[in-house]
Amino acid sequence: MFGKIRTYNPELKMKDDLRYRGYYCGLCEAMSSYGHRSRIFLSHDCTFLYILFSSLYPGKDEESEKRCMIHPFKKRLHIIDPNAEFCAAVNILLGIGAIKDRIKDGQRTLGKAEYLFYRGTERKVSSGYPELASVIESELERLDALEESGCRNIDEVADTFAVLLGRIFTIKEEGQNRALYELGYQLGRWIYLLDAFEDRTEDRNKGNYNVFNLRFGDDGEALTESARFNILSSLNQAVLAYDLLDIRVNKELLDNIMYLGLNEETRKIFDKEKQDESI
Repeated sequence: MFGKIRTYNPELKMKDDLRYRGYYCGLCEAMSSYGHRSRIFLSHDCTFLYILFSSLYPGKDEESEKRCMIHPFKKRLHIIDPNAEFCAAVNILLGIGAIKDRIKDGQRTLGKAEYLFYRGTERKVSSGYPELASVIESELERLDALEESGCRNIDEVADTFAVLLGRIFTIKEEGQNRALYELGYQLGRWIYLLDAFEDRTEDRNKGNYNVFNLRFGDDGEALTESARFNILSSLNQAVLAYDLLDIRVNKELLDNIMYLGLNEETRKIFDKEKQDESI
């Protein structure tokens, strides 16, 4: 459930593309404080969170051109501000949560070995951010319980990842910013359902849990229409919540993501559905 919150590059200004890459590399650098191997979890979704927090809670940032082990031959812009460390912790804990999900989906031997490799990192991040770790653990456990029970209720199962992101988005304000919570909630719901729709055929072939497959069986038309309605509803609600926020900096960059990037990711997946049906 990573990598879906992206920029729409055909309409992205060069200055905003440079800043996006700066935040991306800055987040990567912040994650490396937990060990270079943690960088494998770096995601566009958490880069968006970093940019959003930096826009809502601006602080003194450090911008520098530097090389790194991933890009050793050319210096790249790194943007580091007080929000970087928290977003790095979110990224790592969600990345480790994805490993646990793969274990549950059948990759037991490889997944368990991979999880053991990051167990110390998980402890280190959790000790520094106990509230964040508790939120992520509790909601992912709730999601696991629903999936293991074979839940067919789309709203109920999607609510878990939605609540998870809603709580992460408002952890700095203790849940008082309703618009920010709604943005996180609807983005979490959008991510979960878009991922489930995209993976439905693979999940069916492997016997993995997928709420759309359980709810609609072989009725592909009803499945697609339900997925389209739910996914677009959450996307529209996320944009409405975003419009209520007081964005102080990086507004054009965030607008590109919210108004264009999310639509493009949605369109690509539904267009792929049409192509698969025509084969």
